[in-house]
Amino acid sequence: MTADDQSRIESCLALKENLEAVFNSVYDGIISLDRDLNVINLNEAARRFFNVTREEVLGRKCFCDEMLADLKDILLDAIHKKEPIRNFSFKFIDQAGDERTVIISTSILRDQGGEEGGVVLIIHDVSEAQNLRKMLGEHPAYHKLIGRNRRMQEVYTLIDKVSRSDAPVLIEGQSGSGKGLVAEAIHKKSSRSGGPFVKVNCAALSESLLDSELFGHVKGAYTGALRDRMGRFELAQKGAIFLDEIGEIPPLTQIKLLNVLQDKVIERLGDTEKKKVDVRVISATNQRLKELVDKKTFRDDLYYRLKVVRIELPPLRERVDDINLLANHFIKTQLAETGRPITGISSEAQKLLMKYRWPGNVRELENAIAHAFALCDKGMILPEHLPEEITRGGWYPAMAESGLESITDEKSRIAAALEATAGQKTKAARILGVNRVTLWRKMKEYGLS
Repeated sequence: MTADDQSRIESCLALKENLEAVFNSVYDGIISLDRDLNVINLNEAARRFFNVTREEVLGRKCFCDEMLADLKDILLDAIHKKEPIRNFSFKFIDQAGDERTVIISTSILRDQGGEEGGVVLIIHDVSEAQNLRKMLGEHPAYHKLIGRNRRMQEVYTLIDKVSRSDAPVLIEGQSGSGKGLVAEAIHKKSSRSGGPFVKVNCAALSESLLDSELFGHVKGAYTGALRDRMGRFELAQKGAIFLDEIGEIPPLTQIKLLNVLQDKVIERLGDTEKKKVDVRVISATNQRLKELVDKKTFRDDLYYRLKVVRIELPPLRERVDDINLLANHFIKTQLAETGRPITGISSEAQKLLMKYRWPGNVRELENAIAHAFALCDKGMILPEHLPEEITRGGWYPAMAESGLESITDEKSRIAAALEATAGQKTKAARILGVNRVTLWRKMKEYGLS
């Protein structure tokens, strides 16, 4: 066997290990069935959901005969017609006697020769989501998160599910959408809630400082290292670490972080001794991390380790039904902080809030209400008390001409934003929904001055 053959085998084994980790960590139940509905494989979520062991069901029909008998004909029909099932709602009584509601989807299963045979069954439990919707009718706040919007309720359900395990979680969403609050909610609902919750902004530190912050250093590790220093991973022992802007970490730090996830050990800068750490990793990014993997700027093995569970937060413009709810929440917060005699917000100002595109998301709305409190002495918040970009319709005048919303190419979209704001990077970053550091890095990457 050549060295190249050995390398390919090791790569395949590593990929298999990563895929198995993802397969057994996702919260949806996954079951593969052959043409006769014998169980070929099932993941850990399906095993727990139906309270069975693998030995009890593998290679047997009992799963469909006993647990999903009402689905049996539907699954056989899907196999016969070679047509997948999409989002089929199904209710059944579980072994504890409780009614459960699940959403069923299937994909046609193919063997190594490409022949169709059997199905992959995906089971999404929405029982808790339905209960949560009823609860949120009266209680729209979930920890520090505010929103009745359907997509936010799905996020709440995910938080409930992932908080039961120590699986790494990747939170994706635009700047200002509440990723930090989601991470905090996961930690507070978990069994680690009594431990520390340590935050690190990976975009705010240089490579050398980031390594020292994450892993610590010993005296003399570099000029200015006058004493031993614990890193954030050690400080988060028995708790969780929140790595914000994870897409910004440099290649060498990516390797070190991968080692932490794989081996549960860290090594301080300038030290040879490895230290065991027991820390849950929650990361977040305002970028599509998969796109960075495709561009070879982010390691694929680290990506799969970080996104055992992925939560995507919707931008505020896609949850318009939450805008007034959030605005009233921030008004109450400002009233408590300032004591100003503000009685509410006018219908005209509300209409402007609903019309605006919110590139800065919830954080921008919070700042808009703070801006209004600074200008409004008493009574109702009126349109003239809101920030200028909101009263002008949501975009800078040149932005509509640039067609920013319809531009899919990232370089062209950044160039259009810079042109529309006359090169003002702070304003361009705000309407693009990114921070100044990310905008600067992207400009450098695309050669935009």
